[in-house]
This record gives sequence, structure tokens and C-alpha cells, in this order.
Amino acid sequence: MKKYILPFCFVFSLFYLLNLNVKAASTNKALLPYEVNSITANENGFVIEGWAMISNLQHFQNASTHSYELVLSSSDQTIRYTSQPSANDQTDTMRVFNKPRCANNATYQEGSVCYYDYQNVGFRFLVPYEDLTEGNYTVSLIVHAHTTQVSQSTTLFYPTHVPVMHEKDGMTYKARSDLQDTSLHVVYDDVLVRISPDKYSEVRTSDNYCGSMYGYRVYFAKNTTYTHVFDRISNGDTTYYKVGTQKATFCSANQNQTKEGSDHYSWIPSNFVDYVGVPLTIEVIANTPPVLTVHEHPTIQIGQAIDPFDYVSALDKEEGDLTDQIILLKGKIEQEAGVYEFVFYVEDSQKAYDIESMFVEVVKENTPPDIFAADKVIYQYTEFDYYEDVSASDFEDGIVDILWYEGEVNVEELGIYYVTYYCMDSEGLISSKTISVMVIRNPREKIRYIDAELPFYEEPIPRNWIYKYPYLFEQLENPRIYEEIHIRL
Repeated sequence: MKKYILPFCFVFSLFYLLNLNVKAASTNKALLPYEVNSITANENGFVIEGWAMISNLQHFQNASTHSYELVLSSSDQTIRYTSQPSANDQTDTMRVFNKPRCANNATYQEGSVCYYDYQNVGFRFLVPYEDLTEGNYTVSLIVHAHTTQVSQSTTLFYPTHVPVMHEKDGMTYKARSDLQDTSLHVVYDDVLVRISPDKYSEVRTSDNYCGSMYGYRVYFAKNTTYTHVFDRISNGDTTYYKVGTQKATFCSANQNQTKEGSDHYSWIPSNFVDYVGVPLTIEVIANTPPVLTVHEHPTIQIGQAIDPFDYVSALDKEEGDLTDQIILLKGKIEQEAGVYEFVFYVEDSQKAYDIESMFVEVVKENTPPDIFAADKVIYQYTEFDYYEDVSASDFEDGIVDILWYEGEVNVEELGIYYVTYYCMDSEGLISSKTISVMVIRNPREKIRYIDAELPFYEEPIPRNWIYKYPYLFEQLENPRIYEEIHIRL
């Protein structure tokens, strides 16, 4: 790779001196399909990788057919880097369905006639931090097609949720192109609507039959714009964007065509859309990024609610406390055991930022069962049922059947007795509960009149009379004794 750093005032004259057939800078991806697949920041600089080619022009196969230049332009400096082609094949993605391959020497053929090889159309550039000075650089790409001697230039976009940043020697280097500020404009015909982000994904269909060539398949309508982009996924060498589409309810140009809507989530390859918004810039700032601190990685039980912001804070060297500006990028707790990641983001007024993750462990804690039993008051000599109105349940198991007790209630003696109940859940966890049982005299208890033939009027003998039964009958058989006793009383 070679780099050239030139004063800005010489840039335009250089093009004339080199007599390059470089067309005016354009973001029209119908002419120059490209995608920046990744930007990473290592200790030496930004590594920018992606792919690009000029469409409907020639075969792109190797270093003999094409090459690349990356251009960084600021208010007082222009830096140029070169790259040879690297492995990346976009042929299948770009080709029109059922069209033949263009001849080896064929040039300027439309995709509706034949398709070109787009092999080895990858590029890789290293932008060293030492080349950059404080300020903002716009980033452009030039594709040189050697077979046709044509070069095409475009500004680059790299729509992502957060910028790529590196801090070194008191300077902050940031590559930024916001996804939320970017719209997608469809610039190709015959672009199929995919249900998933994959070139072999199922194609969305309609109830309308638009002829033998296009059938029920649904296509993105050319020259329509998608203002809301929900996600970005790289699958292999191709990047896909998630957009909202309408139901295709009629035929247009013999196709079922769709526009932006809310009926479906669909995916479109970046190859076929132009970007509308703020392009990729590299910012060099003399600023210290804020520091986002995760104070705890909490452990909670299933069903327990937490506020994730209670566990984080942010401090900026220049601006102070930025805790109230922390944003939660992602994070959700499901109602099942597991470890869940929360990603926090904070940036200062200079757009320098920090990202940190907090991990929440959700556990299924075995809670002890609950015993439902209350203190009781019963009359003397009344039968006592130890399990009446006594039950147990467990949060995890439901009703617990394993229940036993300790203690005894003597219903013949007045007093307070204690009974302790125990139960065990399916995991062997035991709970206990003690109640009091007070035995009191029955205020309605009265003396009964008896005779020898029908003691207690054929009713069951009260328990408090059983031990007196022989004595009473003895009195009935010997009234004199009863009288004597009565006299003595």
C-alpha cells in the first residue's frame, strides 16, 4: 500500500496533470456499488475494509483489471492511499436472474443483457493516526477499471449505531457515520425483497400473479426511499439492511413492487441502495473520552425487577458527571434463568464516547414452602383434628402434600397446648410453623338425668362421664347410700 499526502490546493490540478478519466464525486451506487464492511481501530490506525466495483462496465477479476484509492480530505490536507484487490465475490448478488455471463471482452453491457464477473472486488486500507491532524476528514473511494480506462469516485458511508474510536497520545480518533441519520434509496431494478438477510433467503411473495417472468415474487420499487433503517447485518461478504415494507397489492412494470411501509420487516442488500445522509468522516479531537463505570454485575431471582441505571455512572475529565446522559443500547431480561447482557453508551459534547457491558444473572432460587395454620380454641372433650384447616404451598411446586406435625393436645385437660407443623418441597427444603390450641370448658355443658334402663337417653355417653358410669349405677341400685351421701353433703 502506498500513501500520498498533498496540499489541498494542488488536488484539482493533479487530476489534469495525470490525465485521469475520473468523473465527479458521486454517491450514486447504481454507477459504483460498494460497501464498507468494517472499520476497526488498532494501535497504529484505522483499518477500512469493504468491496466496490463499477457496474455494467467490464469484468472485475484481479489486479490486472482494477485497483482502488482511498482519499481523506480536510480543510487543509488531502491524503491518498492505494490498495490492490482482495478476495470478495459479489457476482451472484449483482447478477440479474436468468441472464447469461457477458463475454470476456464485452464492455458497457447492462445487467438486463448479461452479467459481469465481480470477483476479488475487496479492498483494505490502513489509515495511520500519525498521518492525521486535528480536524475532520471526509472519506472517498476511487475505483480504477483498467480494462476500460475508467475511474469512478464516491464518498463513503458506514452506517452504524456507534462510531469507531481510538485514543492515543491525548488525541481522540473517531470514524463516524450514523445509521439513524441515514436513509436508503433504491437505485436498481429487479431487486428481490428478502425475508431474511441472506442471498439464498426466501423471497417475499404476493397474492397477485404478475406474469410468467416475475410470477408472485415481490420486488423493491426503483427510486423509492426508506427513511427508517432498523438494523444492519453483515452476512459473508454482503451487508443487508432491515427496512419496513408495504404489502404488494398490484402489479407495476409486470412486477409485484413494494415501497416503505409497516406491513413487513424485509431485507435489502447494500449493493442496490444509495445512502442519503451524512457520509463517513474521520474526526481528530484533542479531548479525553468519558469513562463509563459498571459498579456491579447483579444477580437477581426470576421475576425480580431492577433498574439497570442504578448500577452505572459516567464521568468526563472536561465536563464532569455525565451519568444522566447514559443510554442503554440493548438489554432485556427474560423470565427464565440465564445471563443477560446490558450495553450502555455515553458520549460527551465532542462526541467522544465509552461503551461498557453489564451482565445480569437471573437465578431460580428455591424458596421455602409456606404453611397455612392458625391458632385454635376448642371446648374440653371435643375431638381435635390436627389437619383441619391446615395446608401448605410452595412458590416453585404449588401445593405441598408432604406435611406432618409434632405435639399433642389433651382435650380432657384444660390448658394451652402447642402443635408444630412441618412440610418439605421437592428439593428437600423444610419449613415449620407452631400454633397454640387452647382447651376451654364448654359453657353449655349441663347435668343430665339418667336411669338404669336408658342411660343418657340412648345418646353416646359423654367422655367426662365414662369413668363415673359404674359409680352412678351403684347409686341408682342403692338409693340409701345416695341419701346418706346427700345428707353428708
